[in-house]
Amino acid sequence: MVHNMQQPAANAHLQQHIQHQDETHRLELELLRREVVAEREKAALMVRTAEEKANESTARLDAFRAKFERAQQDHDLDRRALNEARTEAARHEKAMSQAEARCMLLEQRVEFVSRDRQVGGGAKHDNNSGKSTNITNCLLYTSPSPRDRG
Repeated sequence: MVHNMQQPAANAHLQQHIQHQDETHRLELELLRREVVAEREKAALMVRTAEEKANESTARLDAFRAKFERAQQDHDLDRRALNEARTEAARHEKAMSQAEARCMLLEQRVEFVSRDRQVGGGAKHDNNSGKSTNITNCLLYTSPSPRDRG
């Protein structure tokens, strides 16, 4: 009977031990649950931060692309303007060359007329035949040929 008396005490002690173990496990599970919740919140914060940084990077990249496109357009405009200026300079150079050629021609004509007047153009006497001939210099003006007009 002694053994029967100890049985309820042992059962009570075992029951108490099981309850204590259950409480310990319950607390450990609660602690683990809270750690999981904290890790999830930390991960969510990291994801939000990464998304914000990605959005900022995308915005900076878009701004850089726009700036690059504007610079490319400006470069293209500058190149076109340079080509137009070169074409215009070539036209002016050709016109200048044509004007210089006309000037030289006019100077030659003026020189010819001046020499003719100095020599005394007019009546000439031929001593061999006894006749006189009236010689007059005449400057013939012709408009520039299509070649001279350019």
